[in-house]
Amino acid sequence: MIGGAQISDIRVWVGRDAQLATLERVLPTLKVLVLLGQGGIGKTSLAVKLLDAVGVDRKTQTLTPDCVYERVIYVRVQEGMGFDGVVQELAQGLGLTLREFQTPEQMIAQLMAALQERRCLVVLDNLEDALQGGRAISPELGKLLYSLVDFSHRSQVMITSREKPLDLVDPRDPTGIPDPFLVRLEPVEGISAESGIELLRAFRLQDSEADLRWVVERVGGHVLLLTLLAKRAQGKPGFLRTNPQLVTRDARPILQAQL
Repeated sequence: MIGGAQISDIRVWVGRDAQLATLERVLPTLKVLVLLGQGGIGKTSLAVKLLDAVGVDRKTQTLTPDCVYERVIYVRVQEGMGFDGVVQELAQGLGLTLREFQTPEQMIAQLMAALQERRCLVVLDNLEDALQGGRAISPELGKLLYSLVDFSHRSQVMITSREKPLDLVDPRDPTGIPDPFLVRLEPVEGISAESGIELLRAFRLQDSEADLRWVVERVGGHVLLLTLLAKRAQGKPGFLRTNPQLVTRDARPILQAQL
């Protein structure tokens, strides 16, 4: 069963197959996998491809017969979404009814019990919208995040975020480093020059390989920026070379040109 929000579509996928294979192998050994990277770099796409790999059929919003999980709960965190919002999304996805007048600690305990009772995969996408300086915007949400690491359960949690969630670390730990046996912080970086050229060619850009390599390297292999540039330059060979002000790691000039 799949609960929560509609799982995002993948618009562009190239250059991350090796990383995907590694994460598919290590995910069952962890409690929390955090995909870290700047906006538009491809964190959500990587998370969704990982869902495909473990047996999520996004077309039918169901789980395949060989999926090891009983439930998948996909929560798209939005700006200002605090403890109550995240808990309600998780409870709904788990099929739980939260009793009236429960304390945050009681609600967390109920959620953890459900994650222990059945094996689930929980996705918290865009968690940075509920963080400030890496910390949860409320103490209760911070406790929930740490409980995903600290409580005994047999589920896995996947987080995408621009910021490292500091609440995954024991508050008493002076190092500020999550337990590597339970939490994996996975950097999601720009794709390689070869993969970036492949992406640009998919949009039928006819520029020379040297010019396309210049574009990819100038934006650091940033997937969203490459996609925007490709759309802008379709049918215009040499356009990007003659408009170098657009080929930058700052998205604003590209977006302004698009509009």
